[in-house]
Formats: sequence, C-alpha cells, structure tokens
Amino acid sequence: HFSELNTLASIIRDSLSSVQSSLEREQKFLGYASHELRTPIAVTRTNSELLEKLIQKGKSPEKQLEVVDRIKRAGFTMTDLTETLLWLTRQQDKDLPLDNIHLGDMLQQINHDLTYLLNGKPVTVSLESDESQYQLPAGLTRIVLTNLIRNAYQHTGNGTVDIVQKGSRVVIVNCNTDGSIEDNELGFGLGLELTERLLAQYDWQYHNQEQAGGRKVQVDFT
Repeated sequence: HFSELNTLASIIRDSLSSVQSSLEREQKFLGYASHELRTPIAVTRTNSELLEKLIQKGKSPEKQLEVVDRIKRAGFTMTDLTETLLWLTRQQDKDLPLDNIHLGDMLQQINHDLTYLLNGKPVTVSLESDESQYQLPAGLTRIVLTNLIRNAYQHTGNGTVDIVQKGSRVVIVNCNTDGSIEDNELGFGLGLELTERLLAQYDWQYHNQEQAGGRKVQVDFT
C-alpha cells in the first residue's frame, strides 16, 4: 500500500549503510595509524634530540649525517605505512607495488628502531640473518615484522629474544627467564588484528606457538 515510501526508505537505508561502512573504515585507519606510527615518531623525536646535542657539542659532520639519515628513514617509513594502511582500509583491489627487499637489512633497521622498548630491562637480543632478497610489498612486510618484534620486546621483562631469518622465513622467539609470560599473548589489540589481516591478504604462512616463558612465531613470506 505504500510502495513509494518503501522505495524511499530503501534508498535512505542503503545510503546510511554506505556512510556507516565508510565511517568504520576511517575509524580502523585511524586506529591502525596511531598504533603503527608510534615507532617512527619515537625514532624521529629521539634522533632529533640527539642531533641537537651533537650540534651543540660540535661533533663531526659524519656523526650528524648518520642521525639525519635515521630521521629521513623514519619519515620514509611513515609515508610507506600510511599508504599501506590506506590501501588496506579502503579495500582496494589492485596489488601494492613490489620492491626488492633484503629481509636481513629490514630486520636490522626494525630492531634498531625498537630498542627503546628494552630500556631498563635485562633482555638480550640476538639476530641472525642471511643475504636473501625477495620481491615483496615493503610497507606490508615492515608492518608485519615490526608488530611481531615489538610484541616480543614488550612481553619480555627479563630474558631473551631470538630473531632468525633464513631465506623467506623469519622466526622470533621470546623467553622470560623466570618462566612467566607477560600478558599471556604475543599480540594485542590493533597490532595483532592488523598483522593477521595483512598475513591473510597475501596468504603468507604464519605460526604462533606458546612455549615456556614466552612464544615462538614464524612467518614465511612466500
């Protein structure tokens, strides 16, 4: 009896559903971005302070340029992360561009950027890698590795973190020497959710296993 009203109601419902979906994607992007950008922002701030001290003390230009390079790399990382997160939250069909990634170098950079998480904690980190290089989306690869290493560092209060890369496979093992497991989960909140979404997006193999005092995670980027 009210076909015109039903049609109008259907149009309004579809419009509101579209707006709601858009808002949900924006909220996810903001959440992911705030989580992921913490590390490069921390690197930029600490190295800016270091550069200021080096300039005041008249240290060599070479040392100052090393710090500038770390700041620039953090800026590139922020750009890369933002583009990757926009791609993910907008659910674009096209693939991200592939780069020739040296996994060992990327792990070294991430480890260096995240060392601030271990300040004041008796934690020993060992990192083994080879010269393997693969065609991978740089932003996605960096996000996955950063989240897994960050979680291992945050959930190790007193013990060891071992990072081993062989070929396309990366294994991260954290162990609290007192046998405790901080938070009882390797991942948490947005970091775990984002990591799992990215792994599923590219069908990368992922294994997460609880063990005495910590966890062992393994990712294969093939």
